[in-house]
Amino acid sequence: MYKDSNRPANRMTSIVNKIERRLGTIQLNLPDSIGKDYWPVIIEEDSITTFSRYFPYCITVIIDRTCKKDDFYFIDKDIPEGSEILGVQDVNWDMYRANSGYDRYSFLQSYGADEIALTQVSADYLSLFNLGIYPIFEPPNKIRLETTNGNIYNKGFNFPLKIFLKHPANLMTISPTKMELFEELCCCDVAIFLYHQLKYYNDVDTAYLTTSLLLDSLQEYSNKRETLIDKFENSYVSQANENQPSLLCI
Repeated sequence: MYKDSNRPANRMTSIVNKIERRLGTIQLNLPDSIGKDYWPVIIEEDSITTFSRYFPYCITVIIDRTCKKDDFYFIDKDIPEGSEILGVQDVNWDMYRANSGYDRYSFLQSYGADEIALTQVSADYLSLFNLGIYPIFEPPNKIRLETTNGNIYNKGFNFPLKIFLKHPANLMTISPTKMELFEELCCCDVAIFLYHQLKYYNDVDTAYLTTSLLLDSLQEYSNKRETLIDKFENSYVSQANENQPSLLCI
């Protein structure tokens, strides 16, 4: 387990141990400056940052008139302290409609003549909420609302907004179905870091192997990063990525 007492035991500990096993560094007496206790810094600064750009942590916050100043809404009042805002997706119109007291599922019954008429009424009602209003993100913490023709929508109202955040260092917000991808990225980033530190000790003998053999293994892992990012790119815009950013500023 890494030594930083400010960080609690969490998924980070497990990932650091996995990286040590996969890279084969368990038997090496690495100095503290590049040992496993330092790897969480690499993961936080490199791996989490890259992963969050493709698969961000999405939360919904309520934006009200108290957040508004001039044409902008400041969107950081209810996000966890220390969180980094990456962008916004959209107004959560489903939540907005639900809070209005309208049950859009009430019409999903067996269809007769009356039901067909009610379905049309439902569509007409829903169109009232399709105002063509979109949030435009301006870093680091504010948005303005614009209509489809580019005009600023300046009528204050309360609305739920989907915000994209960088995943926190405890990694608890990363979906279990995405953890394998994230772990691979962490291995690549730590391997790149170790390679650039150890290449100055090429062909030095240890009790178990020469450093040249270790460097070959680290370089092989390092080369996987570009392939992994290509995989992220291909998964970035897909139905499987529910937090696909439609309005993301990086």
